[in-house]
Amino acid sequence: MSDTSAKLPTGQMFDMPASVPAGMRLELSRARLLPGAQEETERWMGMLHDRYEGCLDTLSAERMAFEATFRHTDADGTENITDTTGGHDA
Repeated sequence: MSDTSAKLPTGQMFDMPASVPAGMRLELSRARLLPGAQEETERWMGMLHDRYEGCLDTLSAERMAFEATFRHTDADGTENITDTTGGHDA
């Protein structure tokens, strides 16, 4: 396995595309919001925006190059949070 490989939750390994630098780890996760969690999600997302500089300060300690979190509502009304991170392997 090369240093540009990644592991799926199933344990299966796959090679990262050539556009991803060696040693870089990319992760994408998605979670459905529980019913009634919208208000708490709004509060949490607001806190992240309010503390933006502090959030940036934590990235290097976590060996992260970037992190982006999105809230999305599907056509059927289901709400999801998607988190994308990119960092260097430890």
